[in-house]
Amino acid sequence: MYHKSSLLLIFCLLFLNFSNSQNSDQVFKIFDSIVGLENTILYNGFEFQDSEVTINEKNKFLFPESDYQIGSVRYSNQYFPEVPLKFNVVDDRLFVKITYGNTSAFFQLISEKVEEFSIQDKNFKRLDFPEEVNGFYQELFTSQDYSLYKKYRKTAKEKFDRNFLYYEFNFSEPSYLIVHNNRAFRADSKNDLTDIFPDRKKEIKSFYKDQKSLSQRNMDAFMQNLVKEMTNQKTMNP
Repeated sequence: MYHKSSLLLIFCLLFLNFSNSQNSDQVFKIFDSIVGLENTILYNGFEFQDSEVTINEKNKFLFPESDYQIGSVRYSNQYFPEVPLKFNVVDDRLFVKITYGNTSAFFQLISEKVEEFSIQDKNFKRLDFPEEVNGFYQELFTSQDYSLYKKYRKTAKEKFDRNFLYYEFNFSEPSYLIVHNNRAFRADSKNDLTDIFPDRKKEIKSFYKDQKSLSQRNMDAFMQNLVKEMTNQKTMNP
């Protein structure tokens, strides 16, 4: 296995050839295609055996109906664009598919080494705070002082078919988080928000009342607009 730093000459040549005409993602993509993902740090994950068997699309993944999605990941301080990824929402694990020749290998990446990743325009960061907050959260909004994150959730249900036990997982209500001054605050209710913004209690109450229909059809947009309203940012109109 080669570390990217040991192949600096190749990277420099690529950068000189492409920096004037293509973006940095393309440079890294070409570099990885030459080196081979099997020769990079991504290959140091481990195979994962799931004890909870699933047999249909009601599985543990963020995109349950499809195979690996092309995304990007920053892993062990290295950036990899356009790599096949799958995100296990239930166990909070990220998987990568590495193809070399006619063979494909599937690995669970070491979570502590994953800094951030993106799948289908959804950006995730690994958070770790003393307030019992850790794992992968989708970044919904960020400003100089505040960031809003979403934690996906799925609930499990046991199923039996001719004495065969399997599980089905369905999305449940997500959890929201606001990060401010290097602290994480739960933001799942009106009371949570008034604890975060104690001087805006009336505005929060009014916002919940006026934007009730938005909260029912698009909670992500509701939360983004609420945080932007509280931090004097421009709101969105979904």
